[in-house]
Amino acid sequence: MLLFCLAALAPAASGVADPTRGNPGREISMPPGQVKDSFFSYLIGIVQHGVDVDIDNDEMRDVLTEFRTTLDVPFDLVRRVSQRTDPVTRERTVCVQFDSGVRIPIPYSLLFYRPGAIVTDPSLVFRVTRGTYRAVGDSDVRSRVCKLTLVRGRLVIDIDNWLEALFRGRLEDASVKTIVLFTWEGEWLGLLQGRGVRTGRVMRSYFNFTRNTILYPVPAAVDRAGRSITQEEER
Repeated sequence: MLLFCLAALAPAASGVADPTRGNPGREISMPPGQVKDSFFSYLIGIVQHGVDVDIDNDEMRDVLTEFRTTLDVPFDLVRRVSQRTDPVTRERTVCVQFDSGVRIPIPYSLLFYRPGAIVTDPSLVFRVTRGTYRAVGDSDVRSRVCKLTLVRGRLVIDIDNWLEALFRGRLEDASVKTIVLFTWEGEWLGLLQGRGVRTGRVMRSYFNFTRNTILYPVPAAVDRAGRSITQEEER
């Protein structure tokens, strides 16, 4: 259920490119058959292609009316979204800035109930790496992967206390460190990985962008792929 955190990056979609800033339009979005939701389609497109983006809240207001999304996210809290490549180090980063630290109710419900909130610092910076990975047990097939590693700021999934108490062995607040976008058998999946605030254990959650659904239960082969991509963060 954690993947909706990606929503903060999505408001950059536009019908046409901005000639003053060079922001790409919808032409960079993934095909609807690969990513069902239009704003996730744009997000994955800009990360996958590595283009520079710099869009403030006023520009986002101009384009939000064109969005067709199933998520309930307060975009007005987002001040600026940018992706840039350092000209010297060539390191690519994505930055999301809010007006202040925010607490956003979880957009997805679990049994008709929103089980907690996203809590963030005023600014989040992710280091972006793109590449391919080889599925475990298949030496001939390489799939695309984009990994966003949180390098500045705090992103926490705050689960309601009564749910933590009821499912103490399985649920707890999590500090998110990594977001992964990758393909699996022709479909785009998302993985959020972090560590439990109480126990420090590694926690993962998966989302299927092609079908626009939370992936649960998670197939063992998919989780093995996720583990192989994020194995460095587990250490």
